[in-house]
Amino acid sequence: MDKIAIAQICNALSISSLSQISISQQQEKLRTDFIRDLLTIHLSEEDIFRRSTAIHCDISQVEGCIVLDICNFKQLIKQYSEEKIASLKCDFYELVQSELSALGDRSICCVLSDKVVILHIQTPKQTILQVARSLQRVLKRKNIEVSAGIGYRCKSVRDIQTSYETARLALQIATSGFAPSTCVDSEEFPAYMMLLQTYQADPGLVPQLIDRLLAPVRQYDQTRNGALEETFRALLRCDMNYNLVAEQLFFHKNTVLQRKQKIVSLYKEDPFQLPLRRQFEFAFILEGLYVRKGSSDSGDI
Repeated sequence: MDKIAIAQICNALSISSLSQISISQQQEKLRTDFIRDLLTIHLSEEDIFRRSTAIHCDISQVEGCIVLDICNFKQLIKQYSEEKIASLKCDFYELVQSELSALGDRSICCVLSDKVVILHIQTPKQTILQVARSLQRVLKRKNIEVSAGIGYRCKSVRDIQTSYETARLALQIATSGFAPSTCVDSEEFPAYMMLLQTYQADPGLVPQLIDRLLAPVRQYDQTRNGALEETFRALLRCDMNYNLVAEQLFFHKNTVLQRKQKIVSLYKEDPFQLPLRRQFEFAFILEGLYVRKGSSDSGDI
């Protein structure tokens, strides 16, 4: 075979390869655009089924949404270069796709606001919770720790948006520290979900509540350059165990007791005694649900 023939064959192979890449990228864009539109705007059922058919997805079989988020992502952004962060996000998405394929899962997924969103298609082999935990384990083996939120189950394609919204709320619970696991199924935490759904329309209410309750302590800290708020929170968090608070804050136990007495003196009634204490504990729970420590909450849709 002469050099010209070899060159022609190589050129043909290159064109074929580029064509395959182009088709793959086009399918990826169609899938991402469809999922984004499905979750964020009102589509007619006709549009939903037409566009899902175009990407070979049986949308009627979607059981619910899973949202995966890299743990401590904000800290990672500060620690690593843009190139490394981009590589991490790419690995994150590709590993999820690969594992879904390995599980024989017909679910579809895409990246939205640094998170991976999965439209889980029900299967007799694994529940939606088992799939989410399986993905967590696989990613952890690749040194990618993720939190997972699972939304309400769908009875029709009209429920997919609600499933996505509740999956995002479940993700907030997973990153708040109020759940025993970083994989939270919204249907297992009805009380927290109710609180989140009630307050999400005006999340500014929670900081206002905290400011009002902690006003005496914060005013004291500001004028005296103190740290009473830190001690206040630690005492409630540690269920008034002075030794544990001293250990966590690196103080002597007597210092903790002195600060506790000072906090009490700033209020008309002792904030560490029931029933007043419950008000502060409840407020801190609400704050914990809304403050997503270390998650990538920028650019949420």
